[in-house]
Amino acid sequence: MDKILIQNTRANQQKYINPIPVVMGLVKKDNKVLVVKNNKALKHWQLITGFINPGESAEQAIIREAKEETNLKVRINSIIGTFPYLKDKIQLIIVFKLNYVSGKLKPQDDIVEAKWIDVKQRIKFKTNSISKYVYENFK
Repeated sequence: MDKILIQNTRANQQKYINPIPVVMGLVKKDNKVLVVKNNKALKHWQLITGFINPGESAEQAIIREAKEETNLKVRINSIIGTFPYLKDKIQLIIVFKLNYVSGKLKPQDDIVEAKWIDVKQRIKFKTNSISKYVYENFK
């Protein structure tokens, strides 16, 4: 992948733009996957997503985000991969496959709706979103 650069006008130096690290989780419970809608994108479903706090690992962040957004305790199964997001923000999204452990599903924080769907169910994700790609390829 090409490096993203901003040209500096002084002595032809280049300034590198570092991406913001973000976590995403595909939460599974039996043959179901958790999907959510947040208050910024009410038209489309997505997977749980959030920023990594200073001093926090990606693993700690996704477990915290699952609890904050859905009231669920989860366990990391595996890392699915990392995906660059280069649209309105420059982010590096670290995606995990998670297993449901316990808790009653309750939308909270910036989540307005959350539900379990069958892994075979088709659902409306934003076109070309990372959530859609992960759901369709790694459930």
